[in-house]
Amino acid sequence: MLIGSIGVIVLPKPLDKVIMFALLQAGFIGTVVAAKYLDVAMAAAIFDPIATVIFLMAIIKLNEIRVKKRDLEGEHLD
Repeated sequence: MLIGSIGVIVLPKPLDKVIMFALLQAGFIGTVVAAKYLDVAMAAAIFDPIATVIFLMAIIKLNEIRVKKRDLEGEHLD
């Protein structure tokens, strides 16, 4: 869980952040299971893939916005 959280903060590439986020989620579920909160672990296991998809959609949208902004700035310079 610690490696995943440090990786999300430190790594600059968005896809690397998604991989580290998956590590963070796996560590969280493992920690919850170790504490014997199996109902919470089950809910987390169900919602973690949904959170990953939302995270990927946000990365894709931010990338589209950055590309459009870069294109608009290039048009103003001409």
